[in-house]
Amino acid sequence: MRSARLNVVMNTSDLTHPTSDCAGEQDGFYADLADGLHAMAQPLTILRSAVAMLSFANEPEVPRHRCLDISVRQVERVCDLFASLQNLVASRLGLADAAPLDLRALLTQKVEDRVAQFRERGVELALVDANLLPPALGDARRTEEAISAVLEIALAVASQGERIEIRRTRASDFIEVVVAGGQGRRLNSGELLALSVAKANLLSQRGQYRFTAEPFCVTLALPAGEFALQGEQTSAATYAN
Repeated sequence: MRSARLNVVMNTSDLTHPTSDCAGEQDGFYADLADGLHAMAQPLTILRSAVAMLSFANEPEVPRHRCLDISVRQVERVCDLFASLQNLVASRLGLADAAPLDLRALLTQKVEDRVAQFRERGVELALVDANLLPPALGDARRTEEAISAVLEIALAVASQGERIEIRRTRASDFIEVVVAGGQGRRLNSGELLALSVAKANLLSQRGQYRFTAEPFCVTLALPAGEFALQGEQTSAATYAN
């Protein structure tokens, strides 16, 4: 498995090196897919052992309920990993929409939906939003799924009393959503796979993705709507000439 490390992936609208960009993207996708399949080995191995132990469950030192509890937990882990693998492949097979997105409204709703859950864990969730930013251009469903996954992991790695901050900023021709805070920790295989799905969802929209584990920080970037429209107008004018 990969260790939790700096993970930078960019897929921009620069078409001067299409072959290398495509090859790098494919390599990253297949590496993430292989890691996800490898991650399923651990819960399946534990499940196999727990089921085998059930044959000795009549002996006092092997309580049956303990074996069953272990089996249930590992089945749930495998199901979660398999669902993530399905989403990873789906992000590759299906075409993403390209429509103006109101990221400010989306992030505001996400914070409202999650703030109570964070508060129960003793973690503060705050939205720091820049005004007067253009809309992003992308797929609303894939973007929402990516943000939800990142927030779920941010909560999982945060400690009581820490603050998780969501920032919406402009960076060159992109609108960035940055989720940062907490000292973080080594992510488990399921969490890394969930981030791989978030990454795939962003790259499928010609976006960018960056991740650092310690301190925890994930950046999801989508093309700025005005930049994308200008690019289309420039291409149309060039073709007309």
